[in-house]
Parts: sequence; C-alpha cells; structure tokens
Amino acid sequence: LKGIRDVSDSLLRGSLGPITSDQLGGLSLINAGALQLSNMVSNILDFRRISEGTLDVSRRTVNLFTLIERVKAASSLIFQEKNLEFKNTVPRDMDTIYTDEGLLERSCYSIAGGFAEYVDAGVLTVSAEALEQDIRISIILEADALDREKVMKAFCLFEADTPDRKSGETTGANLGLSIARRIIEIQGGQFLFEQDPEKPFEIILVIPRLAGESGREATEEEEAHLDSLINLEPVLDLSLIHI
Repeated sequence: LKGIRDVSDSLLRGSLGPITSDQLGGLSLINAGALQLSNMVSNILDFRRISEGTLDVSRRTVNLFTLIERVKAASSLIFQEKNLEFKNTVPRDMDTIYTDEGLLERSCYSIAGGFAEYVDAGVLTVSAEALEQDIRISIILEADALDREKVMKAFCLFEADTPDRKSGETTGANLGLSIARRIIEIQGGQFLFEQDPEKPFEIILVIPRLAGESGREATEEEEAHLDSLINLEPVLDLSLIHI
C-alpha cells in the first residue's frame, strides 16, 4: 500500500511528464484508496497493540496547523465525493503540542473519514486554542441529517456493548472512530462531546502541551504516567468488523 501511494504521488507530481485531467482523476482515486486501506490496516494493528499493551507511543513537539493541513489533503477526495467542506482554522503560529505525530494525524483522519460515512453534505471545521497546559482542538461538523447518537456510540465501541456491536454492524469507520478516541486518551488527553442537540455536533480534543513556548520536555514521572495509560483493556470483537 505504501508503494502504491509513493508511486501515485510521484506520478501526480509529474515525475514522468505532464498528465491529463483523466489521468489526474484516476491517480487521485488510486492514491486515496491506498491511503484509506492503509489507515484501516493501521487501525486494526493499533487495536491489537492497545489490547496487548504494546502500542508504541513516540511523543515529540508537533505543529498542529501543518498536521491538520495534511489531514485535509488526505481527506480531500472523500470530502469531494460527499460534498463536504473541510476548513482548517487552526492558527499558523499555534504553540506546538506534545504528542505522537503519526497517531494524532491518523486519529484526525479517522474522525474526518468517519464523519463522511454518516453525512452526505456539510462543513467540518477544525480550530484550536492554547490553554495554560494544553491545546484545545475543536472539530465541528455542521450537517442536516447527522445521527448524533449513532456517531457517539461509534466512539465508545471499546468500552460497552452498544447496539451496533450486538447486531454485528460494526464497520471499519466505526473501528477508526473508537480507536481515535482511545489513542487520544492513551496519551493523557481528553475526548469530549458537545451535548446540546441545538448546537452543531462538536468533538473537543484536549492535548497536553508539555513542550510549549518554554521548550520543556516531559519529566520521567509524566512519561511514566502517560505510558501506564497504554494498558487499557478494549472489549471490541474484531470478528464483528466488516470492511
């Protein structure tokens, strides 16, 4: 899958010369499909690693604006197909956050792709603000026909027997959403929902900012606390997942 993505990326950049609009569309589909499948495989592997307590978390300082831009680019084809708009309003000069860049990027991609599974049109807006010790990331989805309860249940598949789980309707998208939540929590962050049905559906991610303006790295005690969270026990049965 990585090879397919690398080759299609190279062709899209014109490594073998100019390409036609039809070739551009075809290569974009190939690239997006490989990325989607790669993300599904990574989600399943992450699930196994979380359940076995072997998930490798490599935290470092990360520029959030750049990360969300990559998620936006990776989600562009899916969003075009669903008539969805992706807005990145994270300030370019936002303080860095202290997290595993790959895991956070994949989590945000899973959230964006998961939303696309539940709506046919709408606007997804990502914003952020710096708190004293954390970065508060807001992901708002404005859509008319969104089943809020169903989406929230998808994020909780790790911890309860939901109706979806009992009926065997767990999907690859649902797995990605539930793992995204667990990965944020594993790194010492918080995963919150806007509960007011009169307001747009909003997910709030609170990510530790242990290496902000001062450049302070995590202490051994902080690292030990975050690492201890990796051994949480999920209850999702992989046999119920339909990809």
